Amino acid sequence: MKKITYLLLGVLLCLTSCFKDEGNYDYSETNPPHWLNASSVPSFYAYDAREVTLVGENLFVWDTDSLQRAEEVTYEWEVNNKIVGEGINLTIDTRELMNRAGITSFTVSGHAGTYGTFNIVEKSTGVKYMKKFQVFFYPRYSSGDWILMIDKNNTTKLDVLISGSTYSLVENAYEETNNNQSIPGKPVSMAWAYDKHIGTQGSITVITDECAYELNAEDLVYYSDLTDPVHYLEGVPAGLKPVQRVDIDPARDNLSSPATFLLSEDGKLYTRVMSPNYLGGKFLTEPYEIDDKGYDIKFFGNAMYAGIVPGYDAKNRRFVMAAVVEIVSGSQETQEILYQTKVAGMEGTPAYGSQVCDFPEGTEILYIGPANHLKNATQVFACVSNQPGSSVTHVADMLVYPSTLTPDLGKWTLNSFDLPIKLDEKSQIITSGNSRTPITAQTMARTMIYTKGQKVYYAQRNAYANFGYMDITYGEIAVDVTSDICYMSVAYYEMNKLFLACENGDIFVYDITNLKFPTLEYQGNVGGKVVEARQLGQHTSTSDKLNH
Repeated sequence: MKKITYLLLGVLLCLTSCFKDEGNYDYSETNPPHWLNASSVPSFYAYDAREVTLVGENLFVWDTDSLQRAEEVTYEWEVNNKIVGEGINLTIDTRELMNRAGITSFTVSGHAGTYGTFNIVEKSTGVKYMKKFQVFFYPRYSSGDWILMIDKNNTTKLDVLISGSTYSLVENAYEETNNNQSIPGKPVSMAWAYDKHIGTQGSITVITDECAYELNAEDLVYYSDLTDPVHYLEGVPAGLKPVQRVDIDPARDNLSSPATFLLSEDGKLYTRVMSPNYLGGKFLTEPYEIDDKGYDIKFFGNAMYAGIVPGYDAKNRRFVMAAVVEIVSGSQETQEILYQTKVAGMEGTPAYGSQVCDFPEGTEILYIGPANHLKNATQVFACVSNQPGSSVTHVADMLVYPSTLTPDLGKWTLNSFDLPIKLDEKSQIITSGNSRTPITAQTMARTMIYTKGQKVYYAQRNAYANFGYMDITYGEIAVDVTSDICYMSVAYYEMNKLFLACENGDIFVYDITNLKFPTLEYQGNVGGKVVEARQLGQHTSTSDKLNH
């Protein structure tokens, strides 16, 4: 054993003696940048039809003389494994950046951006020090931006209020992307739908007294007219004159089929169901039949993104509920699941909360929309009305069973109360059924905001009451506007922004994190009366559709 050990030591000695250190090395002192927030991956946001600035100067510092180091290095930007530009900061048009990087589509909502590296290159050696980042490529208009439908001297105008760290107003946005063509007719209503077959941001439907244009929401480019025969199974219905569109979109992709409800001026309703990927599906040429009572739907109210859509049938003085229902047919081996629209008229006499039908003649239904102030009752609606002979406005709860579209006639936690003032048809009203976690969203879930003249008020229910009574706190949101308010909405995601439009064309955005003392973030003028506004963004089943 000792002989083997000595033999191995001898072999190692011979091997090491074969290598002689001549000392012929070239040493270069490295002087890398000191990356700030080294573990983070910075993000940049690039919007179509705008420039984006990739900022490198905020990503690092030099540990030695920065002036000297600036002479010794160059800077380059690499996106999608392609060099797209040079310089410590790079300002470039978004489309040009996409072309240089070989990017052909915008970033899908909820997905990561396109990765790249900011490279600091040593001139003398070519050594690169790299910092990873990602770029999100968004269309011209995207999440958080407000599409505004404006009545300007009985003509229809679309502007876009781009939101972010600052706001900017794009006037005549439809003309800008449609060869200076205008939308014919006087504005009636506007709708947003997820319609992913039209664009990444869905569709905007602009309804006037002459057309019902579907537009690609990401740039407002014309897509189709809902009065065109191509949308109907057996031709355009006789007497069709669209006044409102509402949609029910699936809570998740491919979970169910999306549906559209198109309301005509004569109170008739036309429906379609598309495939889960938003293909196919045409409106039935015959109007929807609810029951043998007939109907005259005056409007659809607010709804949750994927939830029941409430409406009011003036002929029978009752609420109606629209939904998409699942139909299972065939045996267990050949089972087939289909989806179809269902519209149900409310019946019965609830012991608590809101009346659902047979309202006294002369009742004004001002609003119906979701609320979320009761635990384990996600399909609660707040109903706001002026009762005949009353000097105040009445608010009451209604709970609907999603599976049957029937009202809960006995739930004793449903409540009703009167507002301190009487509202009218010009008053703007908003409630929220959202179940999001931000405190501003939770506050809105139990708060009703309403306007009269130039004033904005709130009625706030105590948090998630489970008793037969409910305390209500009334107050005023201290806004400073310039004329009577004609339109109001809130930011759909965190419910922390209040959008107001006035008769004189002025528009305002307030931060309402502190509901009593809001902060003005933007004021501008659109040259006409805002009829409706829609905020873009991919909603979820926990957020409001805000289709009022």
